[in-house]
Amino acid sequence: MKIKSTKMTWLYIIPVLLLPVLVQAESTGTGNIAASKAADQREALAKKAAEAQARKAAAEQQKAMQTQTQTQTQTPSSQEQPPIEPNKN
Repeated sequence: MKIKSTKMTWLYIIPVLLLPVLVQAESTGTGNIAASKAADQREALAKKAAEAQARKAAAEQQKAMQTQTQTQTQTPSSQEQPPIEPNKN
């Protein structure tokens, strides 16, 4: 009878001792969620970098357009003929 009670005791004790390990594994074992969050963060950073690069390219293009416009407006004035001086006869 003593042997049966000892085996029964271990049968109940082992699961109770393992219960905290199992609960912790379930709560922190969400590797998929952590990986998903990390992927979302990487995606957000990539999107932010792409937007910044697009803004930079747009600013450079606008600056080039302004420079080109200024060059076009200055070119005719530099090609104007010098004023004709009146004859002193």
